[in-house]
Amino acid sequence: MILHQLSRLLCPVDFRSKMKPPMPRYIGNAVVEACCLCTAGDLINEPISFTARRIQEAIERVNEDYVWSWIDSLDVYQFDLLSLSSLALASWQRFDYVSTDFGWGKPRTLGTGHLPGGCLFMADGSEKKGIVAVLGLPLLAMSTFEKLVQLE
Repeated sequence: MILHQLSRLLCPVDFRSKMKPPMPRYIGNAVVEACCLCTAGDLINEPISFTARRIQEAIERVNEDYVWSWIDSLDVYQFDLLSLSSLALASWQRFDYVSTDFGWGKPRTLGTGHLPGGCLFMADGSEKKGIVAVLGLPLLAMSTFEKLVQLE
């Protein structure tokens, strides 16, 4: 990545509590992507606390107007959330998937739906809550990344 290239950090936010009246909790997704823009150089050169603050501020900006605007933009533009210069961050720390039982026992596996090409999904393989990292990379960059982290 070029140091002055703009990058998007995307973080899914559950918007149920942001709506008026708040939406009820249920099994399923009600998320929008909070987004902060910065350059690759910012991410490399600034302390990690600066990046954490950017993400926190992006999440705090999510309100009912943001949700409706997000929905409208998806309807009109139908854009790809994981462009070549995006990083999606998702915390599953509060996602208690191992206790979910639909009547036939605990889930045997956990994962995402379809991920676009050039993406990596990482989750804790044990019965603990985990962190998921999805990287949207061009094919050449993905090959380099796989070699660097020694994925098989």
